[in-house]
Amino acid sequence: MGMERYRAIVKLEDIRTLFENGRYEEAKAAADGLRRERLKDSTDLFLLSALYRKCGEYETAKEFLLRIYEKKATWRVLEELMEVCLAEKNPKEAGAYLKEYCRISGGDPRNYIYEYRIGRQMHWPDEELLPILQTLKAEEYTEKYGYELAKLYHKLGREQECMAECADLVLWFGEGTYVERAKALQAYYRGELSAEDIRTRSSQKEEEQRRFEEEERRRQEEELRRFEEEERRAAEEELRRFEEEERGAAEEELYRFEEEEHRAAEEEPYRFEEEGRRAAEEELYRFEEEEYRTAQEAERNGETEAWNQGGYAPAEAKERSLFQRGLSEQGKENLQKALEEMAAADMDGSMGGPVSVWMAGKDTVTGEAVYEQISLFPSEEEPEEKKMSVPVSEEPEGAPAQEVMSGPANEELEEEPVWEEPEEALTELNAELAFCLSANGVVFEEALHGYARVERVRKQLIQVLGMLLAAKKRCHCLVITGGKQSGKTMLGTYLVKLLYELSYLNSPRVAKISAAKLNQLRLSEKSRQLRDCCLVIESAGDLTAESVAGLMDFIGEGVPSAVILEDNANAMNQLLRGYTECNRMFNNRIHLPEYSRGELMSFALEYISSHDYEIGREARRILERKIEQVVRTEKKERRLAETMETVVAAIENADYRNQGTILTMAAAGNLLAAGAMELAAEDFGVIR
Repeated sequence: MGMERYRAIVKLEDIRTLFENGRYEEAKAAADGLRRERLKDSTDLFLLSALYRKCGEYETAKEFLLRIYEKKATWRVLEELMEVCLAEKNPKEAGAYLKEYCRISGGDPRNYIYEYRIGRQMHWPDEELLPILQTLKAEEYTEKYGYELAKLYHKLGREQECMAECADLVLWFGEGTYVERAKALQAYYRGELSAEDIRTRSSQKEEEQRRFEEEERRRQEEELRRFEEEERRAAEEELRRFEEEERGAAEEELYRFEEEEHRAAEEEPYRFEEEGRRAAEEELYRFEEEEYRTAQEAERNGETEAWNQGGYAPAEAKERSLFQRGLSEQGKENLQKALEEMAAADMDGSMGGPVSVWMAGKDTVTGEAVYEQISLFPSEEEPEEKKMSVPVSEEPEGAPAQEVMSGPANEELEEEPVWEEPEEALTELNAELAFCLSANGVVFEEALHGYARVERVRKQLIQVLGMLLAAKKRCHCLVITGGKQSGKTMLGTYLVKLLYELSYLNSPRVAKISAAKLNQLRLSEKSRQLRDCCLVIESAGDLTAESVAGLMDFIGEGVPSAVILEDNANAMNQLLRGYTECNRMFNNRIHLPEYSRGELMSFALEYISSHDYEIGREARRILERKIEQVVRTEKKERRLAETMETVVAAIENADYRNQGTILTMAAAGNLLAAGAMELAAEDFGVIR
C-alpha cells in the first residue's frame, strides 16, 4: 500500500509538470491510468479537473469537483463548477450553483459577472443584462466588462451613453485590447471609420494576437524541448557515473573479499593447530589441578595410610605417582616442582595444613590399578580409614598426552561443569507490543535472536519498540551504542526486519555506510537510491556539521524510512550534545553492554537452536569451558566474536560429520520428519 501511494504521488507530479507546460493530451493519457477512487487530496482533484476541462471532457472534470464539493462547499469549488457548466453550455445548472455562491461569497462583485455570463447563454434580453453590468461597474470597474457595457449601449442605440463609456475606458485604462476597440467605436460614431473598417481592424488585431500566441507557444515548446534534452543528458550522465561507481565499488568489494578469503584460508590451519594445542594444554592443566585438589581435600579428611595398604613406601609411591599416570614430561616436572615448593612451605610453617597428592597402587582383590590419596606430612589427628579409591584403566608409561574427555563410559562419578550461572527471569512483553507481534505472526525471540535473551538488552528493546510503534513518523530514528564487535549493526538489521514485518516500514532494505564516507557525499543526490531504505551510519560520532545538517534535511523530507546511528557511548553523547536538532530527533536509544559468560552462552545456544541443532551434555560442558577461556584470554570487544566463531566452527564440523546421514534421510524422503541433530564433543575439536 505504501509503495502504491508513492507511485501515485510520482505520477501526479509528472501530470502537473505536463499540464503546466501545455502538454494536455500527454497529461491526460497519464491521468487515465490513475485509480481515481484512491485519490483524496483536494489539490490533486483540482489539478485533474482543470486538465479534463482543458481536454473538453467536462463531465469527468465535474466529477472531480463534486467530490471536493461533497467534503466542503467553498467559493472556489463553486466557481470551478460554474466554469465547467458554462463551458459545456449548461447555464441552468450554473445558475443553481450561482445561488449557493452568492450565499457564501456575500456581495462579491464576481456574482454579477457570473450572472451576466449565465444570462448571455440563456439569451436574456439586452434590457435585462444592462442593469447587471451597470451594477458591476459601480462595484468594480474592469476593462473587459466596461467594453461589454459600451457594446450594450451601442446595440440599444444609446449613442451618448456608448461614447461616454468608451471615453471612461480610455481614461481609466489608457491602452490594451479593449481600449483599442473602444477607440474604434468612438471613431465609428465620429464618422472616421465604417463598420467594415472596424471589422477589418478587429480581424487584423485578432490575427496579430493569433500570431503572437503561436510564436509564444513555439518558443515555450523549444525551451521545454531544450530543458528536457538537458535533463535527459544529465540523467544519463548521473546514471553512467553511478554505474561506474557501483562497478568500481563491486570490484573493490570482490577484491577485498577474495583477499580476506585467501588470508583466512592461509591462517585457518595455523589457527586451528594453535587452538587445538592451547585447548590440549588447558585440559591437561585442569586434569592435573583437579587431581591435586581432590587429593588435598581427601587428606584433610584423614586418609593417610592408603600407601601402606598398596605395599609401597612413600618415596616409591611418590615416584610411581609421577610416572604411571600417563602425564607428559613437562606436566610431571611442573607437578614435582609444585610439590617440592608446597612441602618446603609447609615445613616452614607457612602452610595451613598437610599437603596431599595422588599415589598409584594395586587393588589387592581385583588386581586393578587404583589411585589412592596419602599425605606427605601426616598429622596426628588424621583418621585411619581410607576415604576413596577410583579404579582406572592402566596406561603404558610414556603414552602421548592428548585432550581426553571423561564421561559416563569410563567414570563412576559425575563431572561438574566448569561454571554455572543462575538463569535470570526475562522481562515479559507489554500488552500492546505482544498484541502487535501476535497479530502479524511474529515471535519476539525469533525476530531478535540472542539479543532477546539477554535481559539487560531485552528491557531496552521492549521499551524502544513500544516508543517506535507508538510514534506516527515518516522516518524512525534510533541510536545503538556499544563497544567494537558488540553486535550493533546486526541488532539494527534485526530491528529493521522486525519493523517491516509489523508493517511499520515500507521496505526491509538496509544501506550501511561509515561516517567518514558519508562526510564525502551529498545525501540529497542519493534520494532515489535511498528512498524507503533504512540508513545505518557506523562511527556516527565522526559526522561533520555539514553531514548532520544534510541528514536532518534528509529525514525531514521523509526519504529514508529509518535512520540508525552507531558508535560507542562517549562518541555518541558528544555528537548529540553538539547538535540540538539531532538530539531531539534521535530520542530512542539502545546500549549493548559488555557481555557476561552467561550472556555469551545465551547467544551461542540461540545460534545453535536457530540452525536446527541441539547441544549434548558433554558438548555443553566443552562450550562452557571455551567461553570461560574466551573471557579469561580475549579482550572485551572480541568476546562475542570469538564465541560465535567457536559455535560456527562446531556447526560446520557437525554438518560435515552428519552429511552422510542427511543425504540418506533426504533420499528416503524423511528429512523433514527428522528432529534436530545434536552437537557432539568432537565438533568442538575435543577427542573423547
